[in-house]
Amino acid sequence: MKEMQKQYDVTWDYCRTSMIVIKKKYGIDAVFALTKAEDVFRG
Repeated sequence: MKEMQKQYDVTWDYCRTSMIVIKKKYGIDAVFALTKAEDVFRG
């Protein structure tokens, strides 16, 4: 998994900042957005 994260440059910061944009665009709760960012990073 770590190899794929490195290969596609998927870092925790990338997931977190992407969800900030999505949160603002769709008006979702910050806790929900952070939880989904964690799910994406782990998954």
